[in-house]
Amino acid sequence: MRTGVVICVGCAMVVAFASMCVGSYFWIRASVNRRHPSRRWYVHTNPLNAVLFKDELTPQGLEYREKAFRAHKITLISIAIFTVGSIILDLTKAN
Repeated sequence: MRTGVVICVGCAMVVAFASMCVGSYFWIRASVNRRHPSRRWYVHTNPLNAVLFKDELTPQGLEYREKAFRAHKITLISIAIFTVGSIILDLTKAN
């Protein structure tokens, strides 16, 4: 049983890392496709904040924003699976 859990935890770790990288890529792509000039001072200060607001992005940027949020959601789910699997492995270790 422990072997199956170890494989699941390893896969969850790889998926979390990969989806985090993909989410960051789409986040940057979305922030590049923003409307100019910005109406918010914190978007003007840091253009990556444009992804937080729908009205700051172009239609292409909105598509990237949706993909970025989906990838970050997958990251959070993978981290939760990783955590639960690690707890199960800790509880089932041989004495």
